[in-house]
Amino acid sequence: MMTLLRDSKTSDSTPTMPRTLTLRPLLFRPLGLLAALFWFGACSEESTVVPSDDDCPPNCPSNYPELTVGEPAHFALEGLEFDVTADGTLRGATTDRDPHADNVYLASIAGLWIGAEVAGEPRGNLTWSGGSDGASNYVTKTEVSDGFAPRQLGPFVITEDHLLHPDLDWPKEAPIDKDGNPHILGDQMVWHCITSDTLERPGEFAAPLEGLKVNQMFFGLRETGFENVIFCRWDITNESDAAWENAHVGFYSDTDLAFEGSGAFSNRAGYAEEHDLGFIYSSTAEAEQFASGIAFIQTPIVTTPRHYATSHRIMRKNATPPIEFSEYGFDRPEQILWALRGLSNDGDPMIDPLTEESTPYAYTGDPDTNEGWIDDANSDIRQMIGSGPFTLGPGETESVLGAWILGWGEDRSDALARVRITLDQVHQEAYRIYE
Repeated sequence: MMTLLRDSKTSDSTPTMPRTLTLRPLLFRPLGLLAALFWFGACSEESTVVPSDDDCPPNCPSNYPELTVGEPAHFALEGLEFDVTADGTLRGATTDRDPHADNVYLASIAGLWIGAEVAGEPRGNLTWSGGSDGASNYVTKTEVSDGFAPRQLGPFVITEDHLLHPDLDWPKEAPIDKDGNPHILGDQMVWHCITSDTLERPGEFAAPLEGLKVNQMFFGLRETGFENVIFCRWDITNESDAAWENAHVGFYSDTDLAFEGSGAFSNRAGYAEEHDLGFIYSSTAEAEQFASGIAFIQTPIVTTPRHYATSHRIMRKNATPPIEFSEYGFDRPEQILWALRGLSNDGDPMIDPLTEESTPYAYTGDPDTNEGWIDDANSDIRQMIGSGPFTLGPGETESVLGAWILGWGEDRSDALARVRITLDQVHQEAYRIYE
C-alpha cells in the first residue's frame, strides 16, 4: 500500500520520494567530474585517450546516440507512439494494436494542470484542447553555462543506449540515481524540463505560476501487461519566493476512441471510485474496442489508501452541454482552480442528477449495469482528475505520478475490465516502475 508522508518535500531543488515508497530519488545537480570518470571507464581500462572508432568498437562516441532536442520528441515502443512538444504537451498517442482505428489519436492532447493561490490571487498552468491562444502556458526551460549559449532542456527521447555514451552531455537538471549516474525511467523515456511562459498571454493563460519548474517524464515498458501504458512523472518545484497555497494538480486527457463502424466521437466518460480511475469508453457496448483510463499513482495528498483523486470533472468540447462545463466561457485564470476542484466555469459544484446532491466526482455509475450516474454524451470527450489541496513553499518539490492506460477488449465490458486490471498491476509494481 502506498502512502505519502508530508516529509516528502525538500527545501532545495532535489526531490526526495516518500520514505514509505522506498523509491530511489531522482537527483538534479552538475555531473562534470562524474561524466569524466564515466567516459574514462567506457572506452578503455588502461588509457584516458579515446581511440578511433576502428580501434575500440563498440564503446566509442560515434556508436551511441546523442541527446537531441525533439521538435517534437517522438516516443515509439512496442507499437505505442506519441509526441511531446516544446510546450510540454503529450500529443497524438496511437497504437498498432487497434486494427480498426487507423489515424485516430487515442490521446489527442494530454498533460499536467496545476493551480494555486499566491498571496491570495489565483494562478495556474494548463495543457488542454480548448485554449484560445495555444494548447498550454508552459515553455521549455533553458540551461545556462559559462561561455556557452543557453541550452534547451528537452524534450529528449532517451534510452539505455544514451547512457552508454562515453562522452554523454547530460543536462544538470536531468535525473540521476542515488549514486550520481544518469538515470532513465522505463525502457524509453521522454524527459523535459518545463516552466511558465513569461510572455503576456490572454484569457485562461494569463496568470501562470511564477517560478514554476517541472521535470516531466513520460515513459514506457516492454514488459507484458504494460505495453499499452504511458507512465507519467512530474517533479514540481516552487522556485519563487512566495508560498503556493490551496494548490491542486490535474491530469487532463482529450481521448478519442474508435472501433469498426464507428467514429471517434461516440465516447463517454466515467469515474470508478473503487479503483480511483477516470475512464473513457464507447457509447456502444458490443464489438471489439478500446477503453482508456487515467489515474494518479501518487500525489501530495491521500484521502484513503490508494485514493488520490479529489475530483473528476465534466469536461465538454466547445459549447457541448452542459455548457457550464464546456470550453465555451473558460477564459479566466481562476477557472483553472475551480476546474481542479471539480467546479463549473462559474465556480458552482456539480450536481448528481440521481441524488440531487453536490459532488466533486462526475459519472460515478457503472456502464456495465447502467446503474448510477451515467454519462449520456455520444461525443468528442475530454476528462480530468484533480488532487488537492496542498501547500508548496519556496524551494520545495512535490512528485506526482500518473498512468494513462489503454484496454483492448472483445466488447466494452471486457475493455474496461482490462483497464482496471492493468491499473491494479501498476499500483502493485509502482515501487519498481517509478524509481
